[in-house]
Amino acid sequence: MRETQKHKDAFEYWLSLGGQASEKCFSELSPKFQSTTRTIWNWYNAFNWANRRDIRLNARAKKLEAKVDSNVVDRKAKELAQIADIKAIALGTIKATVDPDKAGLERLKVKINSAKDLATVMNAYKEMVKIEQLLIGEDTERSNVDKDALSDYIQKVLNREKGE
Repeated sequence: MRETQKHKDAFEYWLSLGGQASEKCFSELSPKFQSTTRTIWNWYNAFNWANRRDIRLNARAKKLEAKVDSNVVDRKAKELAQIADIKAIALGTIKATVDPDKAGLERLKVKINSAKDLATVMNAYKEMVKIEQLLIGEDTERSNVDKDALSDYIQKVLNREKGE
């Protein structure tokens, strides 16, 4: 049997009904295409509608996946840019709290009076780094050089402040 436009239209209509091979579905095609349900079954088998449906659905799924991937990448890029801005502001704010004294040593302009105060500053920065790592798909549990460097920097300043 040679596939005609009528067969192609029947296939498209069948897909629009959900693409299920059933008497109920084929009985809906029957009057529209002026054919018996048995004839519709024959078309279904002869023109391999199930395989064609699967191919079409897979193609649609791939297009949708590519679109979703593109949207995710765009969103992540925007979020990473925002995080970079926030990190720069946070680091600038932290560095602005330090002034060199007469001997050239760095001294805090603001007082961090407790380990809790220091932990608050450190945790805010640590969370920004963690979010950034999540967005770029890196492990968030490994040690981080930036985090350690900032911690060391602040601790050195605190020690100098205490006269150690």
